[in-house]
Amino acid sequence: MRRRLGGTTTGESIPRLERRKLCGTQSEVMLTTTEALVLAALARAGGRQLRTEQIIQAIGKDPESYQKHSLEAAMTRLRKKIQDACADDLALQSVRGEGYRLSASVQIITG
Repeated sequence: MRRRLGGTTTGESIPRLERRKLCGTQSEVMLTTTEALVLAALARAGGRQLRTEQIIQAIGKDPESYQKHSLEAAMTRLRKKIQDACADDLALQSVRGEGYRLSASVQIITG
């Protein structure tokens, strides 16, 4: 089930990812390049799970040589920033031994 970050009430805005800034219902937080790339890849997946290898490729790294614990640390930081911006600690879900899924909508603004 997909939902909007920060709540499900009609009329609430969907959080925006714009130039490495996550704009949510609670605040705006700056993301690192890695966090922004991960969030964008998960948002584009439309609620589907992305395997760890897919996420590593999305940030421009080689899945064979990239340390998975580095990705886990980045995901922990990203989860905290989503919670700070949107008061939603369940939006970024880990799928044990497989990958991650974003269970909320995020609007990506380019340019």
